Amino acid sequence: MSLWNALPGHGYLPLDSFRKFLRMFTKLFVLKQIVFLVMVLLMTSFMLSCSSDSSSGQDPRDPDDSQTEDLGELSGMVTDEDGNVYDNVSITLKEGTTTLRVVRTENTGVYTFTNVRVGSYTVEIELPLSSSAVGSDSHSVTIRKNATSNADFVVRPSSIEGDLVLGAGDILGEVRNAMGNVPSSASELLYAVNVFTDQALVPILDAEGEHVTLGQWDNAEGVAEIYCDGETSFFELSFSGLLPDGVYTLWVGTMNTQPMGTGAMGNPNGTENVLDVDGAGNASISVEMDSGSLSVSGSIPSCVLTSQLDVVLILDYHIDGNTYGPSPGPDHTDVGHIIFSL
Repeated sequence: MSLWNALPGHGYLPLDSFRKFLRMFTKLFVLKQIVFLVMVLLMTSFMLSCSSDSSSGQDPRDPDDSQTEDLGELSGMVTDEDGNVYDNVSITLKEGTTTLRVVRTENTGVYTFTNVRVGSYTVEIELPLSSSAVGSDSHSVTIRKNATSNADFVVRPSSIEGDLVLGAGDILGEVRNAMGNVPSSASELLYAVNVFTDQALVPILDAEGEHVTLGQWDNAEGVAEIYCDGETSFFELSFSGLLPDGVYTLWVGTMNTQPMGTGAMGNPNGTENVLDVDGAGNASISVEMDSGSLSVSGSIPSCVLTSQLDVVLILDYHIDGNTYGPSPGPDHTDVGHIIFSL
């Protein structure tokens, strides 16, 4: 029944009954208003009390400020001996043998543990790939109240020797003899096999069009040094014993990512990964790469030395003497010669 229908003259209640109803309705309304005002006053008083406690530096949940935990902070930086900073490096905070927290460095090389209880701890670095620690890979630290303790790490990039794409180093089974088997004699002629297509044997020819022997192929050696600095990876590679005046390109791959990453080193358009091989088979190259998409598939982080990756570098020989920019080239035109596993 609506209030409008209860009004006199609408055939529902006599006037006296309506007045009684109106008085009862008014009392209920006033009572609700009083209860609401009391609730507002109580909430205001509680909020003022909390504000007073907070401004004095005391946790309102703990009336005894001396019982509040004493906290500090731990910070540090990961660099190499030249001052280059390393990002995405894993740093672990331990109490005894118990791991408390793990963080990773930022692109400035800095890591930070906040809100650490006062006490003695150990901080450890998970070394970047192909690097060693200068000094120690762990430090003992003491955390003091309202203070920042410091523990830096210095790493040293290690030289990486390349493996010949042959036998155990021939991951894809690309280099074979005339019978389609792994060559073993220095005088055997070499053939390239595309394991993903028709398995055809394609003669590996040098820059003069002569058929390459195992003895010539087996002369190749390569050394790589890699370091990071903030958002960039730097590669320095040198080679000897390559096929004289041969056409070679460099490629990078990430084996444990989805999708697997593959692309030209340096600029993704393939203009920076071509080697200048001299008549004695020697070459050197310096390449840098920022994080981003690779030319064929996948992507690469700012520092390829992060322990989260399984990275390979491949020196590709172009049998037809041509390069193909962001792609290694059509089937039967290229074959891996040296591979580096970080």
